[in-house]
Order: sequence, then structure tokens, then C-alpha cells
Amino acid sequence: RKIAKEGSSGDVVKMIQHLLDSNGFNVGYEGGGMKSGCSQEWPSCDGIFKSHTKDAVKEFQRKFMGSTSDDGVVGYNTWKSMCKNLDFTISLPKSKFCKDCQCGDNQQDDITDRFARSIRTFR
Repeated sequence: RKIAKEGSSGDVVKMIQHLLDSNGFNVGYEGGGMKSGCSQEWPSCDGIFKSHTKDAVKEFQRKFMGSTSDDGVVGYNTWKSMCKNLDFTISLPKSKFCKDCQCGDNQQDDITDRFARSIRTFR
């Protein structure tokens, strides 16, 4: 499972910055990537998860996950929400960013399915 938070760096952070910028989050700072071209090509982002990247993540979380989830950390739930809610680009197709997510494509995440799993636990 992917995770990125303040202090993280690398390609996953570049991808997060690119998606946030290309979807209009914290555009003044290129989605937190703070480099010109970040919205066009994900390798152009700086890949350093600092305060502006955290601000962009929090902005995304407030919009799609509610104000109680705006911690600025990209854990599994935020990643899953990004896969479900963001528009992907030619530079970064959904299949590349969400390849390990199982964001509902291979599993149900509704009350009925959780109930069935809890019943199996008690058997």
C-alpha cells in the first residue's frame, strides 16, 4: 500500500503532485510540486512532499473526503479516493497510478459485503 506524507520524496510524490495540479488543487504552487510544467508531465514535479504538497492534499481531502479527513497524508483511503475522483492525464494514466489500489474494481465496499465478512468471522 502506498503512503506519502510530509518528508516523503520520490516518484509517488511526483505523481500525487501532478494529479493534484492537473485537477486544480493548489495550482499557485503547481499542486505542491512548485515547478513549471508539473501539471503537464508528472516527472516535471519536484517529488518532495513539503508544506505546499500537504496543502494540496488537504484541499483534495476536504473536497472529496470531508473536513474530518483533511490530515494532508496520502494513505490508502486518500489514494483510493484519488483513484475514484481525479481526472487522469496522458502523462499519468489511471492504470499506472491505481494499478495496486483495488479501488472497487475487484472488491465490493458496501455495507452488505462488510456484513457478510463479519458473519464469516463469527462462524
